[in-house]
Amino acid sequence: MSQIILLRHAKVIIDNPKIYSNQMGEFVDRYNSAPIENAEPSSRVKELVESADIVVTSKLSRTVQTLNLFNKKPNLSSKIFNEAQLPYSNRRFFKLPAKVWAPILRVAWLFGYKSNSESFAEAKQRAELGAEMLIEFAKENKTVLLVGHGIMNRLITKAFVKRGVVIKEQTGDGNLAYRVLEMNL
Repeated sequence: MSQIILLRHAKVIIDNPKIYSNQMGEFVDRYNSAPIENAEPSSRVKELVESADIVVTSKLSRTVQTLNLFNKKPNLSSKIFNEAQLPYSNRRFFKLPAKVWAPILRVAWLFGYKSNSESFAEAKQRAELGAEMLIEFAKENKTVLLVGHGIMNRLITKAFVKRGVVIKEQTGDGNLAYRVLEMNL
């Protein structure tokens, strides 16, 4: 029996400026390089991280910074596990707080809007590749940990469930939330 743990990164420290829709790309760039809060992870999260035989992260700094909370380094960082890209308009619409634009654009993305980003279908394909990569690691390691992102972790979970992988434990989608998946290989 192998386990794959999907852990979402710690909370990012970033302001919430009012911006025009066409400024979302710049905001996302800042978010992708912003530091994380130095939060104290729960004892269960610490236990899960310590149990990992191999640790994988995305290429985005917040996942590696999260791993640093546990004094660990990734065995592998890959763009396959980066967060699903957020679309944004090239047109200048009204100003809203960036953290209001984000869910509006994410819902639009789910319905097919992909300006300046990958499509929902492309992100799902990437999640399928990520699931396959994690399964390959699980064939040689008892416990695999991915420190990833909210949307991408959900898409990877769906890819696993399609393959009959069982969700043993989950805490939701917030920062430092996790899913523990079990499979017989």
